[in-house]
Amino acid sequence: MEIQKQNGPKPKAKPLETTAVITLEDAYKGRSILVEYNGQSVEVKLKPGIADGQKLNITTKQIGTILLTVKVQKDDKFTREGDDLKANVSFDLYIAILGGEIQFKTFKGMVNVKISPETQPNSQKKLKGLGMPKHNAPTEFGDLYLTFNVTIPTELTQKEKDLFEKLAKQRT
Repeated sequence: MEIQKQNGPKPKAKPLETTAVITLEDAYKGRSILVEYNGQSVEVKLKPGIADGQKLNITTKQIGTILLTVKVQKDDKFTREGDDLKANVSFDLYIAILGGEIQFKTFKGMVNVKISPETQPNSQKKLKGLGMPKHNAPTEFGDLYLTFNVTIPTELTQKEKDLFEKLAKQRT
């Protein structure tokens, strides 16, 4: 019996399929993760703006081909829609009526948000460029949409109730 050698390319090894779980802030900033397999490890850099469910096909010398699925955890403050972020922000009745300024913490840092007089509950404000970085263009950003919630005061004193009643009579 004669054994024949096969000339040509060797069959490719099946890629290592793995998942990385990161926070939304990690997705915003980018992050390095360590992938380990059979005693080998390799650092994989995730670019800013990576999306939930995004798959990366990575070729390494140490491990070979890695098919990495990125899972982005839900965030308590922000929801993501494409490259845009959405968040709710609460402020008191007096700011809603008279206008003012509030501070809001974004992934870029604190921003001052101007509230117009007579702002209605559930109205929105768009903060341009404060959303997620675009994955393949990290110097470009989506927008941040804030939905306003107005906090109604509770446990009013009698004097405060009297003032609200007087104000109500002024409106009629």
